[in-house]
Amino acid sequence: MFVFALTRIVHELVLDYTRDHVAERLSTSLAENGETLLLFLAVWWIWTQTAWVTSKFDPFQPAIQVGRTLFFALILRGHTLRRVNMLAFVWFGVSALPWLSGAFAPEVTRNSLWTLALAIDYLGARFGWPVPGLGRAEVSPWAGAGEHLAERYWQLVIVALGETILTSGSSLLLGPIGAERTLALTVSFVVTVLLWRIYFYRAGQILGEAIAASADPGRIGRLAELAHLLMVAGILAGSAGSELTLIDPTGAARPAWVGAILGGPALFLAGRSLFEYVAFARVSWPRPIGIVLLAAMAPAMVGLPPLAVTGAAVAVLLGVAVSDTIRAHGRPLEQASPPR
Repeated sequence: MFVFALTRIVHELVLDYTRDHVAERLSTSLAENGETLLLFLAVWWIWTQTAWVTSKFDPFQPAIQVGRTLFFALILRGHTLRRVNMLAFVWFGVSALPWLSGAFAPEVTRNSLWTLALAIDYLGARFGWPVPGLGRAEVSPWAGAGEHLAERYWQLVIVALGETILTSGSSLLLGPIGAERTLALTVSFVVTVLLWRIYFYRAGQILGEAIAASADPGRIGRLAELAHLLMVAGILAGSAGSELTLIDPTGAARPAWVGAILGGPALFLAGRSLFEYVAFARVSWPRPIGIVLLAAMAPAMVGLPPLAVTGAAVAVLLGVAVSDTIRAHGRPLEQASPPR
C-alpha cells in the first residue's frame, strides 16, 4: 500500500513539473507542489503512528488512526497505555473532520482543510495529545522500543528506494526504448544505489543502539524521525527527477526539473547529516559539502540535457560514498555515540 501511495505522490510531482507555467520557474513549482506535500506528510504520519503502535502491540491486529486508537482504548483496560490511546482518539477524531471535508471540497478549500488537519495531527502528538480535564500523555515510544522503531524507519527508506526503481522502470516502458533512455534509466538506478549506500553506511545500522545509549531517547527519536522525513522526501523528489530525465533525456532541462534532479539528493544529504548527528553527535564534512555543490551547480545546469544534470548528481553522491569508504578503511566499526 505504501509503495502504491509513494508512486502516486511521485506521479503528482511529475505532473506538477511538466506543466509549462510551472517548469519554467522553480519558485512556482514549489508552490504547485503544496498539495503533493500535504499528501506525503499524511502518508508519513500514518506510517509513523502505525510504527509506534506496533512497537507496543501485536502488529497483526487491523487498525488505522481513529479506528486503531479507539480499538486500543476499549481493550486496554488496566493497561498504562490505554490513556494514551484515549487522548490520541480525541485528537484524531477532531482532525478527521477537515481530512474528510477536504476530500469533497474544491481545490483551494481542500488544501486549507488538509493543512489544518495535518497541523492538528502533528501538533497533537508533539505535545502529548492534551485534552482538557484529562491532561496529556507523557510516554515516549522511543524509550522502550528504539530498536523496533529504527527498523520501521529504515524499512520505509527501502520502500522509497524501491519505488524509485519501479517508477523509473515503468517510465521506460511508456516510450521507445532507445540508447538515450536506457542510459537515463541506468544513471537513475546508480543514483538509487548510491542513496542506499550512503544511508546504510554505519549510522543506518546502529540507530537502535544510539537511542538505547541516549540519556533522552524521546529527543533523539524525534530527531531521527525528522531525519528520515527529509531523506524520504529527498528520495521521492529525486525519483520525480529520474522520471523527468526519462521523458526527455537530451532536451533542455527547465529550472523546476533541475530543482528536482539536484534538489532531491541535496534534501537527502541534509536528512542524512542530521541522522549522522543522531548516531554520532557530529556530521562528517562530505555531506554538507555535497549539499553546497548541488546547490552551487544548479543555476549552471538549467538548459543542459537532463541526463547531464543527473550525471552531475551521480558525481556528487559518488564522492560522498567514496569518502565514507576511505574514512572507514582499516578502522574498527564506529560505535554509537549520541548527543547528550
